[in-house]
Amino acid sequence: MGCLFALSILLSTVLGQWLHGTTAVYAQPASDLIQNRALASYVPDGGGTPIVLPPSITTTVPVVPGVVPLQIQLIKTVDRPTTTPGEIVNYQLVVTNPSGAVANPVTITDQLPVGLVYVEGSVQATPNPPPQVASTGRTLTFTFGALPPGQTITVNYRVQVTPDAVRGDGVNRAEASAPGVPPVTANAQVTITPPPRLQIIKTSDRAAAEPGDVAVYRLVVTNVSEVTADPVTITDQLPLGMTYVPDSIQATPNPPTQVVNTGSSLRLTFGALPPGQSITVVYAVLMTPDAVRGDGRNIAQAATPGATTVTATYQMTIRPGILADCGTIVGRVFVDKNFDGQQQPGEPGVPNAVVFMDDGNRILADADGLFSLVNVLPGYRVGTLDLYSMPGYTLAPNLFRIEENSVSRMVRLSPGGMARMNFAVTPTFGEDQS
Repeated sequence: MGCLFALSILLSTVLGQWLHGTTAVYAQPASDLIQNRALASYVPDGGGTPIVLPPSITTTVPVVPGVVPLQIQLIKTVDRPTTTPGEIVNYQLVVTNPSGAVANPVTITDQLPVGLVYVEGSVQATPNPPPQVASTGRTLTFTFGALPPGQTITVNYRVQVTPDAVRGDGVNRAEASAPGVPPVTANAQVTITPPPRLQIIKTSDRAAAEPGDVAVYRLVVTNVSEVTADPVTITDQLPLGMTYVPDSIQATPNPPTQVVNTGSSLRLTFGALPPGQSITVVYAVLMTPDAVRGDGRNIAQAATPGATTVTATYQMTIRPGILADCGTIVGRVFVDKNFDGQQQPGEPGVPNAVVFMDDGNRILADADGLFSLVNVLPGYRVGTLDLYSMPGYTLAPNLFRIEENSVSRMVRLSPGGMARMNFAVTPTFGEDQS
């Protein structure tokens, strides 16, 4: 004959309390004993009053004072709430053993968010450095030895914030574990703000200019991001033949904190530029004759820490105007009586003397021995005296300048400039020599 049993496990303590289907922890004095007694009851087939069987198992456990099961705690912090690409961020991990047992070994695994790169060799740990540090992708693993009860491990390390960080959530997730205890986790979040972004526009008051003109340039730099750009540096590379007009800078809303003029470039430094604000700079340049040899292309750049340098150009057409890059050569052929290479009163010119230029041009001196040549290309030019065009004369020796004891002269002709080449001769037989 079968019977239906309904078993109920009842817990009894020396305090006389009965529990059913519940687990509880009591703070017992150290001198007490905890008894666990199991009882069984059943209901006969067909119903009736439950029948309770005599106790079958009784267990007594002594109370051990102050013993807490093994456990570890983890705290993770970061040194700033926000950061931008290019900065260095410092993280700290603190692992504590609040239990009465030794945790050995202790392993910390740290998952870096997207765009944060561990700085090699930056780990500092107390009281002892970790025997092992592993870096795999964005995962860092620190392995320590034994952590005694009540002791703490502190780990500090640095990460580099890259431009990719703006695509991540900035949440750093760490986990600490030890044998015989469930892993514990802790997170630290840093807000990644996009880097500043600048925009630059360059214009001028004219599209074309010629030597002698003064052109006015205008630069407008705007912060098109949501963060402050500080500082802002504007560099303007002037083309060949343009020179900055001193004290011509006008800037709004604030003047530059520093102005550096290197001759061929102009560098302006400004303070903080808030989001959506602009800096306007106006300055003047003077066109020199060398400008006709340049391309008239002006390049300006704007930069701020953490941002990509932006560039703007302005192309100005340079016209020769009344000036040109060609120069003029003048000179004379004369009788040098005292052999000093200089014409003094009483030293006449030699008419119809011929000078050949390095480009093949032939120059004929006038009745006073004077000659000139216009529209000569700039650079080093050489003229040679043709002694065959002056029968009865030869080259006069120069007692003071050895380089002039030659029938050739070399001069450097600057664009739009003038150079002189004189030739001293003496009669072949010296009858006119004093």
